[in-house]
Amino acid sequence: MTPSINTGKTAVVLSGGGANGAYEVGVLKALCAGKSKVTQFQPLDPDIFSGTSIGSFNAALLVSRSQAEDHCPLEQLEKIWLDVIPKDGSTDHNHVFRFRADPFEFLGSELMSQNPLVPMGAFANDAAFLAQDWLNRGLQFLKSREPVERRTLELMDISTLISNEPETRLLAATIDAANLLRSPKVLKMAATNWDSGELTVFTNHSGTDPGEVLMPEALVPQAILASTAIPGVFPSVEIDGAHYVDGGVVMNTPLTPAVRAGAETLHLIYLDPNVANIPLGALQSTLDVMSRLLTIQFASKMNSDIAAARRINQGLTALEKFRQHEPPGSESPDMTGVLGFLDGLLSGQSGPFKNLTIHRYHPRDDVSGVLGLLDFNRNRIARLMDRGYKDAVEHDCRASQCVMPDGSYAA
Repeated sequence: MTPSINTGKTAVVLSGGGANGAYEVGVLKALCAGKSKVTQFQPLDPDIFSGTSIGSFNAALLVSRSQAEDHCPLEQLEKIWLDVIPKDGSTDHNHVFRFRADPFEFLGSELMSQNPLVPMGAFANDAAFLAQDWLNRGLQFLKSREPVERRTLELMDISTLISNEPETRLLAATIDAANLLRSPKVLKMAATNWDSGELTVFTNHSGTDPGEVLMPEALVPQAILASTAIPGVFPSVEIDGAHYVDGGVVMNTPLTPAVRAGAETLHLIYLDPNVANIPLGALQSTLDVMSRLLTIQFASKMNSDIAAARRINQGLTALEKFRQHEPPGSESPDMTGVLGFLDGLLSGQSGPFKNLTIHRYHPRDDVSGVLGLLDFNRNRIARLMDRGYKDAVEHDCRASQCVMPDGSYAA
């Protein structure tokens, strides 16, 4: 049970964060162009892509567009973020979501001067959808025997005002599902089973991990929609009778699936700032509280995973030193404890244990707050890309507390 020989498998791990996912594109642009000393100024060619929510979209697009001569097609990803996502054709909304029956969009749309029947038809469909939804909720209010306070709260559902139909068309236009399944690159996309509360990982290559689903071609866009379905904003996605929502509910930064897929060097790109760098305002609002709560929750889980990886490295290093000085079969109680610890941490992993290197990239301060998750303004996207690119070029492993194979932080 000694550490295995390093085979050099590399993974990119992309977290959720809505429109802030543009920052991930900037970091990847620098890494894949060989502009960072982290890769010794050599272009990064990942073997494994692991993503949650918008990270799943970025990962799936890169895997689906990868070719033998273009291992990391960042130019295509960058172009889609800058020229496709911010504007859905000649409409006034982005290519991810729109508000139903939005009168401002209806009155200001360029389509009104080209073909007024298109926005008028969309407005009528939205009005019919909302009327049906409100009718159903009104009937449920009258039939329910719950306390009136609860029935009143059940009348409200913000997600009914939002349509992710533009995202469905975005996936159809940008993701090559057939090529994604043919690609030698391993893709892992985290989603949450809304019925059971458990993690599900959709993948293009079969594995042995529990909760893993091998995707057929027709399931690829549905799996991406599921991974990006923010609860309360976008509707859940039904797949084989189960309902799925955003993977960030249980795993916003999918480090473990990448490790279990065999990665030894991981480039972890996440969008949560250092909590200490978010000042508490003089006046707290519900929005501020929810934003801080989510940031702390995501950071806590990710830091826990990184701490576990460090302890694995430390355990393997200590075990290797012990093996070099003690004859086989003479394990002390302490070494038995180390072996048990490793077994517990990596239960479910196939193959021998590996020392891990984890490079961490993220904005130090809050780049948006909760509302920024849905702000797909082109100028803002460009700024986030530039920031991610600069952070990767100037990356300091020591300041970022990157994890080294011996379990130490970078010195």
